[in-house]
Amino acid sequence: TFAQRRYQQYTCYTVFFISIEMCQIADVLIRKTRRLSLLQQGPLRNRILVVAIVFQVSIGCFLCYCPGMPNVFNFMPIR
Repeated sequence: TFAQRRYQQYTCYTVFFISIEMCQIADVLIRKTRRLSLLQQGPLRNRILVVAIVFQVSIGCFLCYCPGMPNVFNFMPIR
């Protein structure tokens, strides 16, 4: 039905958004470990980076699971 297709479309929007977030986190970790590995540098050495990653993940979770997001951003919760 049309409602099922709309639900699937909104879920695809959400999955695409989360995949972009994951790629951005991977990019920042790749840029950080260009010369030394993550364990040699110390994963918690740059506290601003850790806070930024946690903030980005929390914003993503908020946008995916907050009630009312299907009306605002066309996002549906991922099962």
